[in-house]
Amino acid sequence: MSATLPVLSVTEAAQHRRSIRAYQPEPIPAADLDAILEATSLAPSAFNLQPWRFVVVSDPATKTALGEAAYRQPQVTAAPSVILLYTDMADTLETLDEIVRPGTPPEKGAAFVKRIRGIFEPQTEEQRETWGAHQGFLALGFLLL
Repeated sequence: MSATLPVLSVTEAAQHRRSIRAYQPEPIPAADLDAILEATSLAPSAFNLQPWRFVVVSDPATKTALGEAAYRQPQVTAAPSVILLYTDMADTLETLDEIVRPGTPPEKGAAFVKRIRGIFEPQTEEQRETWGAHQGFLALGFLLL
């Protein structure tokens, strides 16, 4: 991050977490946003599927539209950037080969992909997306800290 901040334990970070409603007008440095998203990417997920996706929105017109969708909360349009979190199980299941750990023997990687498909293919799209949304809450928790 741009400023040097003290290192906090998880408990200290949770104790000091607060909701910010007023912001400086300066853009958030890309390096800071990258660091936030990198820390958030460490959130655990079942089978390491990580079905969450993030979009950083800094465009004023898009933030205005988001503000409308967020019940006109003024902090949505006032923040220099807004981080959107959504989950996408369809994309996750289409890219299962990318989730296999590097160096995994091909037969084990194929077995992993087959196992995951066997779990999710019998489910409805709604069931899969609900499962993905629940996984997204893990990433949201990391993002909030």
